Amino acid sequence: MNEIKGIEGKEQRKILFRLLSYTKPHKKTMVLAFSLLLMTTIGDVLGPILIKIFIDDYLRPRNLEFEPLFALGAAFIGIQIMNVLVSYFQLLKFQEIALKIIQQLRVDVFTKVQKLGLKYFDKTPAGSIVSRVTNDTEAIKDMFVSVIVTFIQGAFLLVGIFIAMFILNVKLALFCLIILP
Repeated sequence: MNEIKGIEGKEQRKILFRLLSYTKPHKKTMVLAFSLLLMTTIGDVLGPILIKIFIDDYLRPRNLEFEPLFALGAAFIGIQIMNVLVSYFQLLKFQEIALKIIQQLRVDVFTKVQKLGLKYFDKTPAGSIVSRVTNDTEAIKDMFVSVIVTFIQGAFLLVGIFIAMFILNVKLALFCLIILP
């Protein structure tokens, strides 16, 4: 049986940068997708700020006037609806980029496989080769769609939350920033 050996950190970074090089032809779409991601993050941060305004300015002092509460509620619902729509298009763009990258990656892999000598094909079953190429490129697609997007979205959200915290209460934000690590 073939042993599976681990890949060291330096080699992992090299592979990651090689995979990320496939995003170069898609710079415009990536900028659009990341802009939509930033808008989604802003929407995620604005919702709790509106709830804070509702609680502090209207609910606690029992100032329940219809017009400002209606405007606040409409703004909250509007932000949530826009957030869902922008999030959908952002996911669509990342899927589009990932599919184009995987298409190019599969073309490159099959080109490489076709250049291999007959000795390789004598030792390795054809189904195994096709299976590995298909499964590995699918895992890479998942990396581009899920892992990288989730990681960057988490970073955007963390920065957005701290910006909102500094706007609301500087002392509390500094305390949270100190205990973050």
